[in-house]
Amino acid sequence: MMSGTFDARCSYEVKESISNAQHLGGAASRAPAMKTLITYVAEDNAIILENLIETLSEIADVTVAAFSATEWETTRWLALHDGQWNLAILD
Repeated sequence: MMSGTFDARCSYEVKESISNAQHLGGAASRAPAMKTLITYVAEDNAIILENLIETLSEIADVTVAAFSATEWETTRWLALHDGQWNLAILD
């Protein structure tokens, strides 16, 4: 089950996700490359969060870099990772 707590793991996940997204963006593909959206999700309901992440990955080229359950965690993460994300989904 996912934790909504901001911790050092989030920073690692972001760096890993950004690295993976950049790597994928440089790979040859059969169709025009779509940019992977590095995404942050703020959602306090664990079931909704889990379903949202799963749905996003099925319908779009989205990598959820991190998530949180509180406004403080969200604000802090977005500020610490300025310029490293493309989409924020806030509850």
